[in-house]
Amino acid sequence: MYNEDLYYLGLGTFFLLSIVFWLLIITFRIIVLWKTFLKAGKNGWEAIIPFYNMWTLFEISGYPGYMIFFALIPYAGIIILFVFKILAGISLAKKFNKGEAFGVLLALLPEIGYGILAFGKAKYDPSKGTSKNGYITPNIEEEDYEEVKYCKYCGQKNNIDEKKCKKCNKEL
Repeated sequence: MYNEDLYYLGLGTFFLLSIVFWLLIITFRIIVLWKTFLKAGKNGWEAIIPFYNMWTLFEISGYPGYMIFFALIPYAGIIILFVFKILAGISLAKKFNKGEAFGVLLALLPEIGYGILAFGKAKYDPSKGTSKNGYITPNIEEEDYEEVKYCKYCGQKNNIDEKKCKKCNKEL
């Protein structure tokens, strides 16, 4: 009986240490994703929600977020999603002025890669890397968006509904 008690004690200790280890990994991953999202102009809380954080990673890398739904395809979906994660990692690395090998690091060892992005001096540049539909889509809130016309004579920025330039008073 004594050996059986030691066996269960050892097994319980192993499971407890495993749970603590994975909680530390998950906490670290949330912290580095939070900081990476903040650098990319997103909200930090988006790193906490499990599938939404992957959606957001695809978006800041320039790919559509709905690519995570490829994981729902039986058997092949995980492989397809992994390939897309590598492509998104390469694009995200370029947006942080890193090389393509760093993008592969983001896909294969995300805790290390995103840790470097989060705590390093790299700055996010959305004009680099891949962008949706082949062009850059600015992240502008709808209430901040303002349509403007520029005067062809003086270059003054005017509202879209104005007929004459504010500066030189010529027709637009």
